[in-house]
Amino acid sequence: MERIVLRGRNITLGKILKFQGHFQEALDTLKAVLQESKIDSFYDCTGWRRVLLSNIGDLYCELRRPADAQFLLEPELKQMIDSGSQNISSGRRLQLTLAESFIRSGMYEKAEEVLSNLGKLWAAAKKSERGVEMPQVEAFDDAIAKERARGRSFVLVVEGITVR
Repeated sequence: MERIVLRGRNITLGKILKFQGHFQEALDTLKAVLQESKIDSFYDCTGWRRVLLSNIGDLYCELRRPADAQFLLEPELKQMIDSGSQNISSGRRLQLTLAESFIRSGMYEKAEEVLSNLGKLWAAAKKSERGVEMPQVEAFDDAIAKERARGRSFVLVVEGITVR
């Protein structure tokens, strides 16, 4: 039980450091949580672990290391796609982080593909009774569509970094 409480504490600390702009320290903290968690019997395929991977991927992007984010996220997403579980909330979050890493790498077509797929999922969920709120995907998708309709390339600002 103490290990679970300590893990929760360290994840929260990592998030606080991230929000304060201490990206390297936050990354070190969250990577340590991920490494220490590998000894747990319930490590694989858990939602909290995927949220942790998303946060680590976000930090790689903040530190201008999008290739590291892709290296971290793509195997997890492949496993989720193979099992058909990529559209659960933690899978959608991983996909958003992966799309950001593509944007920061200048891989706009790959980013657009991921965001388009998420946009379709959002549109389908919007029509369903349960509905899934995905405003970030809608905003990305709308921005891309509007700029393309105007015959221009899109310019996107992601957390202070302008992407053309």
